[in-house]
Amino acid sequence: MTNYFKNILPHFVCVFILLILSITYFYPILLKKGIEQSDISQFRGMSKQIVDHRENFDEEPYWLDNAFLGMPSYQVSVRYPYDLLRIIDLSIRFLPRPADYLFLYLFSFYLLIISLKINYRYALFGSIDFGSSTSFFFELAPLTDIDPSVEPTSTIDPSLEFILSSLNHKLNDKLDLATGLDMRTYRGEHYREVYDLLGGDYYA
Repeated sequence: MTNYFKNILPHFVCVFILLILSITYFYPILLKKGIEQSDISQFRGMSKQIVDHRENFDEEPYWLDNAFLGMPSYQVSVRYPYDLLRIIDLSIRFLPRPADYLFLYLFSFYLLIISLKINYRYALFGSIDFGSSTSFFFELAPLTDIDPSVEPTSTIDPSLEFILSSLNHKLNDKLDLATGLDMRTYRGEHYREVYDLLGGDYYA
């Protein structure tokens, strides 16, 4: 038992280091500071009718009329009654945003390296290098199939959650058992936004 704790202790230390790094990078969250984001403010306004309906009737609405001429509510906010992965997602995001995202990047890559039976020291520095990749903080993907006289951005708003698990067991000299679990869910919207007309008055 002593040897077991001795072997697992470095992993707890590494995970703690990754947690501290995540909070330190986004240290203003400890001071209750945050960036006022127009998209978040607009989302809160558009989803207020949905939130109020949930609180008053304990059910999901299918339509809201406070946006444009009305639209299906799933395009703004939706909760599925048997979404097990959402419960798991909420349980592992114990840090305030956005530090929780960074921690998941670091921790997930650390688990990957450890599962490959690579020394935990390499796993620690590898996860830090992986999690600090610029693409995780900012990504601007220019399009090639749109008029080059304007500058557009391609936006993807995905929500992808999955659980992958496998079990391999040797039953006897002639028979092996191989089984696994694969649970995935994806919700997302893909759209384009022209943010600079480069001197033009309009774009059609």
